Amino acid sequence: MSALLYFSCRMEADEIVSSIKNQLPVSLHQVAGLPGPSIFKVRPDLRKENLGVFDPKVISIGPYHHGKPSLAPMETVKRRLVKQLLDRCVAGILERCVTTVLGAEVLVRAEYAAKISQERQEFVELMVIDSFFLIEFMWLYHLGRIEHLACELSSVNCSIYLVVNDLVLIENQIPFSVLNRLRLAIMNHHRDRLFDPLPSLIQLGSCILKMAGLEVDTEIFHLLDLSHSSYKHVHNISDFRHLGFSENIPCARELQEAGVRLKKRGFVGHYTKNLLRASFKNGTLEIPTFSVDESTHSIFKNLVVYEQCRRDKESPFTSYALFLSNIVTTEEDVAILRQHGILRSKLGSDQEVAHIFSTILKGVRLNYDRHHYVELFADVNKFCQSVLPRWRAALVKDYFNNPWTSISVLTAILVLVFSGLQTIYTVLDHYGG
Repeated sequence: MSALLYFSCRMEADEIVSSIKNQLPVSLHQVAGLPGPSIFKVRPDLRKENLGVFDPKVISIGPYHHGKPSLAPMETVKRRLVKQLLDRCVAGILERCVTTVLGAEVLVRAEYAAKISQERQEFVELMVIDSFFLIEFMWLYHLGRIEHLACELSSVNCSIYLVVNDLVLIENQIPFSVLNRLRLAIMNHHRDRLFDPLPSLIQLGSCILKMAGLEVDTEIFHLLDLSHSSYKHVHNISDFRHLGFSENIPCARELQEAGVRLKKRGFVGHYTKNLLRASFKNGTLEIPTFSVDESTHSIFKNLVVYEQCRRDKESPFTSYALFLSNIVTTEEDVAILRQHGILRSKLGSDQEVAHIFSTILKGVRLNYDRHHYVELFADVNKFCQSVLPRWRAALVKDYFNNPWTSISVLTAILVLVFSGLQTIYTVLDHYGG
């Protein structure tokens, strides 16, 4: 290639490169030098596999589900609670808060992973209204004014339970960064001594979620992140390649048949701090008691998907869901766990419970490099491959599963022992004589 042709191609290439770069989207985080987002949208394929699990039923919080007709009735309740809050503050508080959110708009938008369709004015408006509603809702709940909240919600045939369930959905979040800005503004410009002082967002959120309190200075991004942070894991991530790791362990029925003893693990402290503390030692699998109700499937799914979206973080709840999806596969497994006091169900049948855990990871892409139960899985599988525990379990099941059978077996053993002794004495007497 001649020098002239080379330089001609090079100039044309530079123009094409520039054109391509201009067509590429510019990351808001790169422009503003901001950290990555904390509020995510669920993948379309995952949403299709789990219809309704990620969508709010009664209330929208934030921009993702704003304006949906099915959620319109709660907008009236929102504004009533916002009015109650403003009535307890000095004049000009609304102007101050709107100005605050306007100044932080770029930061707030950067918290959302997906593109937000709302223009500047609409976005700031919904942020202020939803933030005021959340602060008032959590504050009234913290004060124990449950009847007042229930009365407000009853006007749209809703309940506190349904609202709280919607507040921990992955796509239904408002950043604590903006909530805290408005909380501080309210604290400094109120006329109600009940606001002196207004508890931290962690304290307010912990109250409505009925979870163990965290340190006030813990970095929390939103209510779902607060819920996730309350579950304390105790298992370190281990290298499964050096532990003979299997991706699965037997179900509860198979564990019993293999001689594994199932045991309810006692709590020390709050429920959420203990839920993930399953352990295996000397043939005994200890599992903390857990409850299952109508919200369990949604709670598990949203926590698991939240962990999948935070690629730089560990996945203790996904590991726990994998553990439960292994030991609970049929209604027989559910019955076994109930009999041992490990599982408490508020659903109509064991089959419903089994369905929840058999589908809990449906559509989720598992990363076993971040699995917290690697050692537990390896130890359980090693034990189940042993022969003696399985024989002992079969013996107990076949011959000692009820008192009468046990008595019959013991009687037969005693008869054999006495017969053997009698034979020995007869032989000794014969040769001794």
